[in-house]
Amino acid sequence: MTSFRSLWLLLFVIVCGGCVARTTVVASNGSTVSVGVFYDALAPYGEWIYVGNYGRVWRPSVAVVGVGFRPYGPGGHWVYTDYGWSFESDWSWGWAPFHYGQWYLDPVYGWVWVPGSVWAPAWVTWRYGGGYVGWAPMPPAGAAIVVETYHPYWCFVETRYLVARDVYHYAMPPQNYHAAFNATVAVHQTQSVGGARWNAGPPAGQVSRDIGQPIHTASISPPPPGSVQAHRISAQPVAPGSPAHPPPGPHGAAPGQSVEHPSRAPERGEAEGHEVDREQPRHAEHEGNHEGKEKPEAQASHAASQSHPQAPPPRPAVKRKRK
Repeated sequence: MTSFRSLWLLLFVIVCGGCVARTTVVASNGSTVSVGVFYDALAPYGEWIYVGNYGRVWRPSVAVVGVGFRPYGPGGHWVYTDYGWSFESDWSWGWAPFHYGQWYLDPVYGWVWVPGSVWAPAWVTWRYGGGYVGWAPMPPAGAAIVVETYHPYWCFVETRYLVARDVYHYAMPPQNYHAAFNATVAVHQTQSVGGARWNAGPPAGQVSRDIGQPIHTASISPPPPGSVQAHRISAQPVAPGSPAHPPPGPHGAAPGQSVEHPSRAPERGEAEGHEVDREQPRHAEHEGNHEGKEKPEAQASHAASQSHPQAPPPRPAVKRKRK
């Protein structure tokens, strides 16, 4: 009888222990955060693993987010709200890891998310100025990461693309990060609700003046303090410069033609050993001159027509009546 009770107690401890490990995580500051709702929402899109001192963390699946994923990058865009710049994810599960907790770049597992129960429009730090804007995920408390000097955390775009619907499409390639980092300064615009404080990002008025387009403020309804749920955001009127219509590139070039994705294909000339200026965006008129060159025979024909213009056709004869 005693052995039966001992066996039953052992099974009870194992089962309950598994339940606790599934629903709670010990944060770096020693506080316990319930992650049951996060577990159910995120489990189909990644895996829960143990990393260092952070306990159970979530890693998104490559099959879902793609190769080269980074938080606050692909699969979302920035919207200015009455609580600052909010990252609105295109993924149905984005309400959790982009508004609660922090991201950490692990040397083995890559980007992983450390759960937290405090909501914010985005847990990022910002830099702005010199025609660029950049943001970086805030690492969890206790992380030995100084974001201000650690470039892999940063994503930079030209200021005019901050409001683009596919903002990450215009992210600068890594070799240009240092130039953008040095051209910008840290933004300290603190916003708070319910005791939580975050960096609201560059002021909308300043961004509007720099890009020459109005920026509408969306109304956002954050979750009540202490609750874990998705927030609600009002619909924005679509205007030039809004996420649906990013401002045009220099000389009227379309945005997709003036800045390239970091994972772009090599430009023509690179394979031949020629230098390509990657600092300057490639504009539509440059592409036209490069791609639309006439064939040699067409050029010769055109030159001949210019040097020996054809005589105008003879005027028709006019019959005169005899008097």
